[in-house]
Amino acid sequence: MNKSDVIRELKEKFPHIPPRDVELMVDIILDSIASAIKKGERVEIRDFGNFTARKRKARLVRNPKKTDDKIPVAERTAIHFKAGKEIKEKIQNLK
Repeated sequence: MNKSDVIRELKEKFPHIPPRDVELMVDIILDSIASAIKKGERVEIRDFGNFTARKRKARLVRNPKKTDDKIPVAERTAIHFKAGKEIKEKIQNLK
């Protein structure tokens, strides 16, 4: 599922909200989450999960498909998501 799928589902569930407003709301929510993570804040959506920024150390990786050379990868910040209890239970019940 991608952003346009989410927007489409919300438009179907809330036909009384103009489509432009649905798109605007999704954009505002995603921008808010991104800017909070960029500031180093933890974003928690109850019953869904948590988003945090984590530093990944610089390291050497290898290129297995070509020359098997070791390639340096610089330190970077990555987004980490941890699913909440309720969403984990919903996923388990789907099986």
